[in-house]
Amino acid sequence: MKCLDSYTSKYVNNQGFTLVELVAVMVILGILAVYVAPRMFDKSDIAAYSVKNRAISIFRNMQVRAMQDTRSTSGFCYQVVVDSSNTQLGTPALDFSSSGSASDSCSSTIDTSDSGSFYYIPTTEFDEGNVTVSASNSEGASLGAIRFNSKGQPIPITFDGSDAEVTGTCNSGCTLNFVGGDSATVCFESEGYIYAC
Repeated sequence: MKCLDSYTSKYVNNQGFTLVELVAVMVILGILAVYVAPRMFDKSDIAAYSVKNRAISIFRNMQVRAMQDTRSTSGFCYQVVVDSSNTQLGTPALDFSSSGSASDSCSSTIDTSDSGSFYYIPTTEFDEGNVTVSASNSEGASLGAIRFNSKGQPIPITFDGSDAEVTGTCNSGCTLNFVGGDSATVCFESEGYIYAC
């Protein structure tokens, strides 16, 4: 049946879609339902990237704090601890003021006393996406923390069982790896550049 289109003053065919067009649309919707929908509702694919972005912010913030500390002998450690056994990442101490404890800032234990703190990523965020974290230097040695000197350069730290430190270098770079449904990496250049790689 042909009808007059009031806008164009032309006769148009008003029969609807053909069977081929309907089947093509159903096939496309089926493909989207099978491949795209599960990725949209699965947190594990984006969890590693989400945690990586927060980690970059935490490391850059700690790096800036280290460079802005003008005290001649503060004794504070500007570091971010990587606790791969508990799947956690964060700063050992949040108070770097003159009243804060320098020894606490050099600890291998993450300060989680402030639940709203920006300076650590709790285990629940790692658990939701089944994300694991690990840090290593260019030689492949596992790291317990990355500390920054007054120039903002990264210093890899390894803790032994008694909280004693073994320092190394990031001469050829250090990496922080997040692995979940997908993987994401943060790189530390020897001169202090921190970026997603």
